[in-house]
Amino acid sequence: MNNVYKIPAVLGLFFVILLGLFYVYLQNKSLGVIEIQDAPAGGKVQDILALAKDGDFSAASSEIKNLEAEAASGTVSLSDDKQATLNHRYLITYKASGEQSDAIEYIRRLKENVLNLELPAERRADDLSRLAFTYCSFGRDEETIREIFKGEPFSQYWVEGDTALGARKLLEWAYNDISPNARAAAQIGRWYVNRALIRPLDKATIDQYLDLTKRYVGEAETLNAQEIAKRGSKYTSSRQYAGYLYWHAFIVNGLIAMGDKTYTVAQARAEYDNLRKIILAQDNASSLQLLPYAYIVEAKFITVIDKDEAKAKMHLKEAIRLVRADPYPKTNEFAEFARDSWNQKWGGYVVTAVADMAALDPEFRAFIEDEVLPNKIRS
Repeated sequence: MNNVYKIPAVLGLFFVILLGLFYVYLQNKSLGVIEIQDAPAGGKVQDILALAKDGDFSAASSEIKNLEAEAASGTVSLSDDKQATLNHRYLITYKASGEQSDAIEYIRRLKENVLNLELPAERRADDLSRLAFTYCSFGRDEETIREIFKGEPFSQYWVEGDTALGARKLLEWAYNDISPNARAAAQIGRWYVNRALIRPLDKATIDQYLDLTKRYVGEAETLNAQEIAKRGSKYTSSRQYAGYLYWHAFIVNGLIAMGDKTYTVAQARAEYDNLRKIILAQDNASSLQLLPYAYIVEAKFITVIDKDEAKAKMHLKEAIRLVRADPYPKTNEFAEFARDSWNQKWGGYVVTAVADMAALDPEFRAFIEDEVLPNKIRS
């Protein structure tokens, strides 16, 4: 064919293809398949998560409000997954404000995720696990606790006078009926060894509880290895992983304190050393909130297992330093926990650890009474 005729033929074919693609675009747009704002919204969610990881809760909270406004006006479109991610991060708003109304909103958002069957089972189970321990993460006031168990199916897990048991039942719902995960398994195992440590139980019940503890921690170890293999650094850099390590360390030390020989004392000390190493490597503001607890609870175990009060006091000094260094002391997780659980009789082994360490170390007691309880933490 003469080249003079080839050029119009090629151009004609090009325009036919272009018109076809434009038609497909129009059809997809009318069906809502193409959402041109999804990518910008996704990027903004990631920016918010990055700010939260760095501990800049005020900036992250402002960005959440901006993104909500844009979504409400139709400027951006949030997929179910991105909205669920934002729901999960509404803890940021509370961290920045310290207002209990924001804590309540965070709880409601978690519950939305749990009941959203369009979300992956793994996410729903993880958010239910988060919900189960919300009451001790930031505030144990009656309104917060009641909100966790308000409405069906949550209300059926309420146990009058024993919120910790209700939390365990929520965890079992997540673990048995939605999707098993390492942190939920570790938290359930933690419940049993915690009861064995603090309650006056008969030997048969203690033996049963320790057997259940070992069963769940074994399952947790298997699930944790699977999560690492499946998700890699996305998992090992998360609060979820840090939470698993925190409770695993608690269980190992708790079993030894109860006289169980499954783990050695050397393993128990290595558990907390590894936890601190991992959290510092993560450099995740949410995970860092676990460090004061880790130092204080290990200090308690050290006095029980190693009988080393001097070493325990060194741990307490580090816990004090970490809490004072928090740029958001009003919503520091340990400080809130201490204010809400001070002088509780049956608050769990962590509550016992705080009280016992205050009795052991005058400096730590003064820190609690002079700075934490009146909410006057010095920087």
